[in-house]
Amino acid sequence: MKKKLLILVVAFNHEKFIHKVLDRIDQNLTQTYDVEILINDDSSSDDTLKVTRDYIKNSKKEFKYTILSNPINQGYGGNQKIGFLYAIKNNFDYVALVHGDGQYAPEYLETLVSPLANINTDAVFGSRMINKSGAINGGMPFYKYIGNKILTFYQNKLFNKNFTEFHSGYRIYKVQSLKKVPYELNNNDHSFDNEIIIQFLLADLNIKELPIPTYYGEEISYVNGIKYAYQVFIANIKAKFQSYGIFYDPKYDLNEKKKTKYLLKDKFDSPHSRVLKTVKSGSRILDLGSNDNSLGKILKKEKNCYVIAVDAEKKLKDEIEVDDYMEFDLNKGLPNLNYNEFDYILLLDVIEHLNNPEKFMQILKKKI
Repeated sequence: MKKKLLILVVAFNHEKFIHKVLDRIDQNLTQTYDVEILINDDSSSDDTLKVTRDYIKNSKKEFKYTILSNPINQGYGGNQKIGFLYAIKNNFDYVALVHGDGQYAPEYLETLVSPLANINTDAVFGSRMINKSGAINGGMPFYKYIGNKILTFYQNKLFNKNFTEFHSGYRIYKVQSLKKVPYELNNNDHSFDNEIIIQFLLADLNIKELPIPTYYGEEISYVNGIKYAYQVFIANIKAKFQSYGIFYDPKYDLNEKKKTKYLLKDKFDSPHSRVLKTVKSGSRILDLGSNDNSLGKILKKEKNCYVIAVDAEKKLKDEIEVDDYMEFDLNKGLPNLNYNEFDYILLLDVIEHLNNPEKFMQILKKKI
């Protein structure tokens, strides 16, 4: 049975290019894949939509075509979100991102899709930087080339990778892998591409690079280079610091192995340090989502508090070091306790990880 391939063509004011892009998609792809081409027009102000419809009406290719037209501009990232949701809802196996201005060669689709047959490959990116001088010879402006190199070097260092390029827009994703990351939380502008790479890396998903040609022609770039570089810098450093427990953003909360390993943040202004200042000595404490009980240990040792800790992780007796420990998954509600007997109930680094934080708080309110 053929794998289902969605070719997502994101289009915005591409009336000069869109028919050429569609014409360059090889009909032979249908011999290997069950192919559908989705053109998502992002509220273009020119005749992109009309040119697309005219092309499909007169096309002799045996592709299934679908056109979506956003009544309000969603942005480059927002346009992708719509396409990815379409791929998920319609049970596609792969989704290939193609730009409606022709900057990335549609002729390379088959080459880029084929590695996804490997169970260990979650995405394939076309890189313009693998072949030395290829980007410059293909017309990439020198300032973009240098910026690409600098940002890629920075990102490789942060995540201990050796990619040749973090900033190619030619990408093919396994749809099952897309389901594993919260891409819908990403920005709707061009920084979406950077954020989804971070998500794939944090989720330990595998990205394969393959060389593609570089082409710069008459297309109009809608990317603000300075803003984009700033967004890349901030997003990557924020994701890296999150692994140290300094920041939190749900879009980067991905690595299951790291989720249960929070650092105690008692050396700077944080919920942890404020608790240590606020809680009175000799108090009775219920620590919900206690992780490794590091905060409870300090409260017990330094403030002579009585501490009951609750967390989903199973712990041995010699690992507890508080007065009592209950193994309980807070996504299932609350453990059976008398909540009125506690002076303080702590909810630190746990609420944002629950499936339904609002419902959890409603249940807790009824308990106290």
